[in-house]
Amino acid sequence: TGGREEAMVTGRGSGPDATDSRDILGWRSSEERASRLRKLFPDRVEIVADNQEIVDRCRTIVIAVKPEQAEEVMTGLRFREEHRVLSLIAGMRVDRVRSLVAPAGGVFRAIPMPPVERCLGPVPLLPPDDELTSLLGRIGTVIPVTDERQFQALAASSALMASHFEIVAETAAWLEKEGVPDREAARYATSMFVA
Repeated sequence: TGGREEAMVTGRGSGPDATDSRDILGWRSSEERASRLRKLFPDRVEIVADNQEIVDRCRTIVIAVKPEQAEEVMTGLRFREEHRVLSLIAGMRVDRVRSLVAPAGGVFRAIPMPPVERCLGPVPLLPPDDELTSLLGRIGTVIPVTDERQFQALAASSALMASHFEIVAETAAWLEKEGVPDREAARYATSMFVA
């Protein structure tokens, strides 16, 4: 479980459209994050023994590993035709993911940005899909994309988030220097840039 996955689970678990269904979460990559999510959402998050258990128990599988780990992780898992695989892997095209998760019937890519933790921000989805749009729409604004070139352009533009966070942090720091308490300075700067 990495930062993107934690933001997605937090948004889904605490957002206005949170449901009673369980989000099943593999903890092998970050036991600390998974434990934190389990404490936040004890009725929604279950920590399982391994990634294959997730594949065995779920129809929609989110794969979010570093590109250099992807092949090893995916080729070790046994997928079924009814699986829908949502890849968050940077730079890995849908056709490559499809070859690694065969015979999974549906393969998609998405880019959830950090604000999905608060159910905000864009979530590009390739290719468009009604079921995933409904699921991801609970944590952000789904942007349906029809081809890899469009998706890559959106991925490249997401680099602007770093500048955005730096501006928010600098604004909050300046407000603190001007005597605004740190908590209020952070809330103000964050709220101003959300608006």
